[in-house]
Amino acid sequence: MRLLIAEDEKALNNVIAKRLTAEGYSVDSTARRRSVLLKWANTTPLFST
Repeated sequence: MRLLIAEDEKALNNVIAKRLTAEGYSVDSTARRRSVLLKWANTTPLFST
């Protein structure tokens, strides 16, 4: 499963991404709003809530 982490606090963003990667997830992470929007727009989600 591929996850997109959007957290503006860089240290917390890194901790979350590292932990999820260690658990076997494929992770993209960013702290910038524009980057989140661009990554989301170029991704086909499995589901959306």
